[in-house]
Amino acid sequence: MEKLLIISLTAIGGFMLSITFNSLGEQGNTIMKIVGALFLTVAMIALVQRNKKE
Repeated sequence: MEKLLIISLTAIGGFMLSITFNSLGEQGNTIMKIVGALFLTVAMIALVQRNKKE
């Protein structure tokens, strides 16, 4: 379950960082990039914490 969460956070974060929509405007795209970067960061921290346990 934990592994699935890390994989999904990484995928969603990467997708949000890479995609932009014209309909969102500049502010919406900035928010998407910030949230995507946050998801990726959380996934990386969780991955490091999980590897330290093993």
